[in-house]
Amino acid sequence: MLAVALPLGALAWVERRSDRLRALLGLEDPGLKAKVPIVASLVAIPLLLSVALAQPVIRYTGEHSVRTDAELYYVFDVSRSMSAAPSPESPRRFDRALETAERIHQRLPNIPSGVATMTDRVVPSLFPTGNDEVLTATLEDALRVGQPPPRGYDDVGTDFASLDTLASGTFYSPETKHRVAIVLTDGESRPFDSGLLREALAAGEPMDFVVIRLWNKRDRVWQGGSAVKDYRPQDSSAARTAQLARATNGMEASPGDIDRVVRAVRSAVGSGPEVDSGQLLRVISLGKWFALLSLVPLGYLLWRRNLS
Repeated sequence: MLAVALPLGALAWVERRSDRLRALLGLEDPGLKAKVPIVASLVAIPLLLSVALAQPVIRYTGEHSVRTDAELYYVFDVSRSMSAAPSPESPRRFDRALETAERIHQRLPNIPSGVATMTDRVVPSLFPTGNDEVLTATLEDALRVGQPPPRGYDDVGTDFASLDTLASGTFYSPETKHRVAIVLTDGESRPFDSGLLREALAAGEPMDFVVIRLWNKRDRVWQGGSAVKDYRPQDSSAARTAQLARATNGMEASPGDIDRVVRAVRSAVGSGPEVDSGQLLRVISLGKWFALLSLVPLGYLLWRRNLS
């Protein structure tokens, strides 16, 4: 309401000054008809932006088909460092990882997807499925930092060498031709041997990797509103992540690279046969369109200003 009232109040003040100036100069009042588009534009801009901020969506049910020759795993680092955040109120690295995975999956609904956790071992939480509800429930309800905990007693709970388990033949279906793993981690891993990991992965079926790093040097692990004293972000995070990407011949990305990650996965799986998997709830976000629509009245106001 303030966003609407302030520009209208400013317009009224300007019009009063203009009326006095026109009376002084003997100019004709342009009338109400000339002012209506300006008032409408001043009202429309904040209203359209308000609707955009409300993030309206269209939900509808459509046919859902899934690939029969491709499978994807979201592998979440669940070591303690993934609970770090810039402040006690900020989203943790782990929360950002979950949100990133959900955003990626919304763009790749036709690829059966599974979930696994990683510390110094990789454990499957959900085998690849085309059921969106099951995957969403797993992401929202079944995953926790520190569950399961690492088996060792090292200060760093994550060991990228454990990703060799993905080549064991127990994660993907035997008939799957295109296998993809998206690893979501802060990159804070124990030292590992790139050559051994590369050899172990080469012994299994071909697999494509994407490594998404969620890290900030200001991150801390918070407890009771205070940062714990025995954790500080590892400066080696970027180097470890790059080492993992090279060892797996994978792509390194950040949470902001959703488009690039989706393109990489689609390129890796190509095209292939699909089967009907029932109905899928689809969501179309309208917020950005309302935000873009607000540029129309704004453009009109700028045009009027330059015209006068």
